[in-house]
Amino acid sequence: MFSKKLWNFVSLAALVMLPLAGCSGGGSSPAKATEKGTEITVAGKVAGSPTAKSVGKTAIAANTVEVYNAQDGAALGNATVAADGSFTGLTFTLPSTKTVLVFKATVTQGTFLSIVPVDLSTPPAAGTITGSNPISIVISEQSTAVAQLVSQFLGLTGDLGDAGQTLASVSKTYVDAAQLVVNNGGQQLAYGGSGLALTGKFASADLLPAVNVATLTADQLKALANSLKVTVTQVAIPGNSPIVSFQVTTAAGKGVIGLKNAFDRFAIATLVPGTSGAPDEWLNYMTRTSGAALGWPDAERRTTAGYATRMIDNGDGSYSYIFAKDIKNVTSVPYVNSQTHRVGFVINGTPLGAAAAMVRSLPPVHDFVPAGGTPDVSRDIASVAGCNECHTDLSSLIGHTASRGDVRFCVMCHTKQSGAAFADTASAGGAFDPATAIQKADGELLGYFPVMIHKIHMGNKLSKTGYNFFNIKFNTLAYPKGNSVANCRQCHATGKAPQGDNWQTRPTRMACGSCHDNINFATGANSKVGGAAHSVQTDDSFCVSCHGVSGPYPVASFHSLPATADAAKRTMSATITGVTVDSTTGKVTANFTVTDGGVAVTDKTLFSAPTFVLAKLVKDANGVLNWVGYTNQFNTKKAALGLVKQTKGENDGTLVANPDGSFSYTFKLKTATPEGDIRNVDHAHNVAKSSATVNVGPYDINSTGAYVTSTAADRLLYGATVELPYPVLYEPTKTHRVAMTFKKIAGNVDANNAWFDFVPAGTAVTDTRDIVKMKNCAGCHANSKLHAAYEIEVCVTCHNPTTKDPGTGETVALETIVHKLHMGKNLPSVLAGGTYVVNVAHDYSAITFPGLIKNCQMCHLEGTGAPKNAANWRTNPTAASCITCHDGATSVTHATQNANTCITCHGSSNYAAAEKVHNK
Repeated sequence: MFSKKLWNFVSLAALVMLPLAGCSGGGSSPAKATEKGTEITVAGKVAGSPTAKSVGKTAIAANTVEVYNAQDGAALGNATVAADGSFTGLTFTLPSTKTVLVFKATVTQGTFLSIVPVDLSTPPAAGTITGSNPISIVISEQSTAVAQLVSQFLGLTGDLGDAGQTLASVSKTYVDAAQLVVNNGGQQLAYGGSGLALTGKFASADLLPAVNVATLTADQLKALANSLKVTVTQVAIPGNSPIVSFQVTTAAGKGVIGLKNAFDRFAIATLVPGTSGAPDEWLNYMTRTSGAALGWPDAERRTTAGYATRMIDNGDGSYSYIFAKDIKNVTSVPYVNSQTHRVGFVINGTPLGAAAAMVRSLPPVHDFVPAGGTPDVSRDIASVAGCNECHTDLSSLIGHTASRGDVRFCVMCHTKQSGAAFADTASAGGAFDPATAIQKADGELLGYFPVMIHKIHMGNKLSKTGYNFFNIKFNTLAYPKGNSVANCRQCHATGKAPQGDNWQTRPTRMACGSCHDNINFATGANSKVGGAAHSVQTDDSFCVSCHGVSGPYPVASFHSLPATADAAKRTMSATITGVTVDSTTGKVTANFTVTDGGVAVTDKTLFSAPTFVLAKLVKDANGVLNWVGYTNQFNTKKAALGLVKQTKGENDGTLVANPDGSFSYTFKLKTATPEGDIRNVDHAHNVAKSSATVNVGPYDINSTGAYVTSTAADRLLYGATVELPYPVLYEPTKTHRVAMTFKKIAGNVDANNAWFDFVPAGTAVTDTRDIVKMKNCAGCHANSKLHAAYEIEVCVTCHNPTTKDPGTGETVALETIVHKLHMGKNLPSVLAGGTYVVNVAHDYSAITFPGLIKNCQMCHLEGTGAPKNAANWRTNPTAASCITCHDGATSVTHATQNANTCITCHGSSNYAAAEKVHNK
C-alpha cells in the first residue's frame, strides 16, 4: 500500500469491490462480470476541506463524482454527492483489463482529479477480494497536481479527462500513462500475487527518511535554509508549458518535505545569440503587462492562480512545478528549442504549518537545451564568489528579498526588456534631474543588468550626473578600490566565470558605454571637456576590430590596475634584518637589505630615501595593547584647536650602504635630548617642554603660552607646555617595532613596506597585536591606499591611539578610523545629523559599505593563516573598538561606564556575545 502525508485535500474514499473469479457477482458483491468487461460499483464520501482551492478543471454538475476512460474520454459512470458528502452507486464497466481511469469530483471547494491506471489482466483468485478489504483512492489537491503534471508530460494542452484530452489524441497508451502516473507520485491499481493493491513509488529511496519542515523550530528552519541542496533533475517541455523537476535535500542528503508554500518566482528565459557583434542576451518569456513596472520581465509566483495544483510535493524531497506560461507562443521571444534555456526560482516563504519563513540566499538556477544535450553556449560573465569578495552576501544587499543572491538569476529579469516600454529621458548638458526616477536615460536601459551594475560601480566617476533609477542615485556611490574601477578583471575574469573574458574579447557599445557615458556612439560626440570624438558606430560589428585583444586599442591596455596599485609591479622589496640600540648613546639603528626581482640592490640611489617609524607596544588603562610612537611631531590645521601630537615617519637620519651590500639607518629622533637617544625622547614623557615648527601660519601666542591663533600665511617656531595622554618611557623589555616605507626610483610604481619587531633587551618577542592582514583588505580595496603605507603592520605604528587628527583633535587610531570609514553613513552619530570628517578635507559621512556591515569576519578572518589575534573582536571586545561603530550617545555612555568589563556580557559564549549580534 502506497501512502504519503497529504495536506489541504478533498478525499474520495472509494471502496472498490471486485467480483470473485468465475463468479457473476452473486452474494453481497456490488460488482459483476459482463460481456463488455468487469462492472464495478463504488461507494464513498467526499470529505471537503474548507481551505481547499479550486483548480480550474472543466466542471461537471455540482456535487457529482464522475469516472472517465482516459483512452477515449468516454464517461463510464457517475454518482451524486449528498449533502453530507456521501455517495453510493457509482457503477461503471472497465472497457478492458488495462484501463486508465480519471476520477473527477466536483464539490463546493472546486473540481478535483485523480488518474488511476487499473490493471486486471491477471484476475484475482476466488475469495481474494471482498468488501472487507477495500482499496482507498484519494482525490485531492495533490492528486489533481499529479494529474495535471501527467497530462503535460503526455503532451496534452489540457487535463486528461477534459473534452478532447485523451490518450488517443496524442497517440499514447496505457503503458505510457501508467508509468508517468507512478513516476510522478500517483498510484496504479493492479492485482498481483499477494492480492489487489494500489502501487506507487518514491523518486528515490535514498532521500528517506525525509525532514518535514513543519516539525522544525524557527532557529532550525533558519539554519536549514542556506544549507539546503537544491538539484534540478529535469526540465521538460512536452507541450507548451515547461515542467521543472527538482530535489531538495539536507546537507546529509535526506529529502526535505513540506516546502510547497516556500517556493516562489519561477522564471524561464532563453539565450538569444547576438548579431553584428552584439552580445548574446537572455530574454525572459514573461513580461509584466501593467503597473509601474510595465514591460519588465516577470516570474510565476505563489499568488498566481492555480499555483497550488501546479506545484507538486512528492513527499520524499522531490518536487515538480508546471509553468502556466505557454512559452511557445510569445510574440516578442521566439521559441527555439536548440537555444540554451534557463530556469530559476527562489525559496522565500513560510511552509504550511511551519514555525517561520524559510529564505535561501542562493536561488536554484539550471541551464538546459529543450532539444536535448548539454548547453554549449552560455553567458556567465561574473560570479557570485567574485561579487561577494566585496559584498559578503549579495542577497542581503540587493533591492529585493534576501533570496536572490546569484547573478545568474538576476540576469533573467534584468534583461533589455526591462524598462523598454518607458519613454526615453534625455539629459540636458550631460545632466538628468536627480529628483525624477527614470528607467531609460539617453537611450540606455538603466535596469538592464550590465548597464545597471556598471553604472553602480562607476558611481561618482560617471560623466553624466543626476541618475536616479528607482531611487538608486548612481552618482552618489563610490567604488572602494579607488582608481582601480578601470580594472575590469576584478569582476570579469576567466577564472571567475566561464565567459569572464568577454570584456576584452567581445567589447560592445552597451557594455563600454554604460561606464563611458560621455560617448554618443550614434553621433561620435564626446561630452567630456577636452575629450576626443569617437567614430560613429551604428552596431557592434567593428568594436572588436579596434578594442579586441589584437586590436590597436585593446580594452586590456586601458583597463587594468593602476601601476600604483598593482602589487605585481612592486618588484623591489626590503627585509629588515635586525635593530640595535647603542648602550652608550641610545641611538637606534635598523639594518636591512633590498632586492629587485630577487636580485640584490646595493646602490641606495636606486630607491627613494626610506621613511622610518619607531614605536613601542604598551598597555592602556584597560589592559589593551596599543602601539605608541617615538617619532612624533606637533601639528594643527585649525588654530583654535591648538597643537596635537602625531606619530610620523622620519627620513633625515643617517642612511649608510654597508660593504656587504646591506644598508643601515640610524634614527635622528629630533625630539630626544641629546638628539637620537631613545632613552630621552621629550615627546614620550607625560609633560615636557618642547618646540615645533607649524606650517599653518604665523601665530599670536596668548598669555598662557599654550594657545595660538592664525592671522596670515607664514610659519612660526615657538615653545609651549604640552600634555601627552600616553607616557612612553623607554622600557627595553617591551616589544618595539621599526616600520619602513620606500619607493623604487625607476617606474611609476607604488611604495614598498617592511617592518621588524624586536625587544631592545635582546629577548624574544612575546607580546603582539596582530588583528588583520592587508590581504583581507585587498579583497575590496585591491592595493589602493591613502598614503605610503599599505601593510597593516606599518599603518598601526602611526595610526595609534595617541595620534590625533589635526582638524578635530580626535584620535585617528587605525581601529577608530577604519571602523568609522566603513560604517560611513550608517554611523549613529551621522544618522543623528553629525558628520565624520578626517584631516579637515575628507568627509566620510556618505560612504556606503558594499558588504554586510555587521559581519566583522569580513575583515577579521579567523582560521588557518589568520593573524594571531584575529579573534579579539569576539573573545576580548573592548569599549575603544565597539564605540567606533556604535557611536551613539547611549552606546558610548554604556561602554564608558563598563569599559573594563565588556567581556562579561559580550565575550564568546555569553548571552550578548559579539558574534551573536554580528552573525552574518
